Amino acid sequence: MVRTGLTAFAVSIGSGKLVPALATGATWPYTAIGIGFAIVGVFCSGYAFWRYREVEEAVSRAEFAPPDERLVALLSGLGAVLGILLVVVLLTES
Repeated sequence: MVRTGLTAFAVSIGSGKLVPALATGATWPYTAIGIGFAIVGVFCSGYAFWRYREVEEAVSRAEFAPPDERLVALLSGLGAVLGILLVVVLLTES
């Protein structure tokens, strides 16, 4: 999840700062989507630490700690929604 968080931060910089700097017309949609990806990055980074502790505790008990399916589904859903919004913005701004 750390890598996912870092990737979301990179995408947020690209869509929130780089694209608006190169685009003509309205740039607020790119900035809003960039902020959304930054929020996903924060959640992924926080979940990575929480997950690390959960797995370490399970390993010490010789058990398996499955990921929280609800949180994984939420983060996946947020990423999918932001991706769809980005596609819509790219299609309408072109």
